[in-house]
Amino acid sequence: MFESISNLFVKKIENKGLISSYSPLSFNDNISISKKYNFSKKDIKSECLDPSNSSVLIFNYYSNILKDTDKLMFEGMGISFDIFEILPGLIGREYNKTCSFYANSNSIDYLSLFEIVQGEGYFFLEKMDDNKIIKIIKFKKGEKILIPKNYAFTIINTSLAEALIIYNLHSNDLIYEIKKFEKFSGTILYFTNLSGFIRNQNVSSLYTLEEINSNNVEEYNFNTEFSIYEEFIKLPEKFIFLKD
Repeated sequence: MFESISNLFVKKIENKGLISSYSPLSFNDNISISKKYNFSKKDIKSECLDPSNSSVLIFNYYSNILKDTDKLMFEGMGISFDIFEILPGLIGREYNKTCSFYANSNSIDYLSLFEIVQGEGYFFLEKMDDNKIIKIIKFKKGEKILIPKNYAFTIINTSLAEALIIYNLHSNDLIYEIKKFEKFSGTILYFTNLSGFIRNQNVSSLYTLEEINSNNVEEYNFNTEFSIYEEFIKLPEKFIFLKD
């Protein structure tokens, strides 16, 4: 069996430290990446409880990563593979997090599939309508999570020592819009190191909170022995639901 991207990344993390310390192209010429986006405290300050102008790195987003031998498969199915890396630490009183992301393209909402490769934390979901429904998904390594349509999400790393590494499969037609809540200085709730989730005082609306099981993908019967990248290569038709 070929050495997967999953194994290559995990080996690099174990041997060399965080993904942020190297270019993914440097360790294997047969892996390509469209773009790496770096976000500092300053870059996401418009959605933080304690805004900071610091240039300290908070998270990286690697877009459209694939093995060259798998390129035709991904292009033919119209699917992309990304990686999120959220570093350990705090932004003021908050645990490190991403800015908000929304899976939308030309007013069409898409599902987005995630796999926790390293670390633990929360997905914080907020519905993009007037109903003010929010969902909190607590997760740990090895779990797969499906983000439903019409929800923006923020990923929170609850560790102060370990980077959070998450794989993501989605339609090529999906375009992530970011910072959907900056006019409110962030989402309805913040997750802090001393008080847990606290209310964002800039949002006056009432909301409905739903805590849901992280393992919300049972109906797809994913193989726990493979990463979502590996399973996509073996059974690409299994992921056609990401195009709906």
